[in-house]
Amino acid sequence: MNKVKLTSILIAVIVLVTAYDLYANTSTVLGRITDANRKPAVGVIVILGGKYQYTDSNGRFRIRNVPFGLQRLEIQKGDEIIKEEDIEINDSIMRINIQL
Repeated sequence: MNKVKLTSILIAVIVLVTAYDLYANTSTVLGRITDANRKPAVGVIVILGGKYQYTDSNGRFRIRNVPFGLQRLEIQKGDEIIKEEDIEINDSIMRINIQL
């Protein structure tokens, strides 16, 4: 019985450490996209780390679980890429504000 308990505890610890490590290496990226006149860029697509989000009526977006490291940021309007740049993701919460 003690071996079974010890094995169960060991497995639970391994699962928890692995899950923590997965979440510890990702970021939530928050930001705002504005046009050349500093007005919100509404409905543009922000792509980062293989994930995407549309900006809201204030030009804001939130993308969760973006992997740490150098990531390509793309901003699209329809089928057109209107801005691209590489971003270093290195914190659990990052804020990015971009003027087009």
